[in-house]
Amino acid sequence: MEVILSKKAVKALTAINDPTKTRIVDGIYGLPNGDIKKLKGYTVAFRLRIGDYRVIFEMLAAVK
Repeated sequence: MEVILSKKAVKALTAINDPTKTRIVDGIYGLPNGDIKKLKGYTVAFRLRIGDYRVIFEMLAAVK
């Protein structure tokens, strides 16, 4: 799976302490495992809970 981080996400990650940053990055690259729930009102948007943080992401099908 390809992971693309927005500029806003990268900026937010730089402001977080190292142990928490490591947990978040591991959670992102460990998708689709983890505490994931579909966001109401969206077709492809989900959230991943990592401690006190929430990672909002979209899972898109690969186009061939």
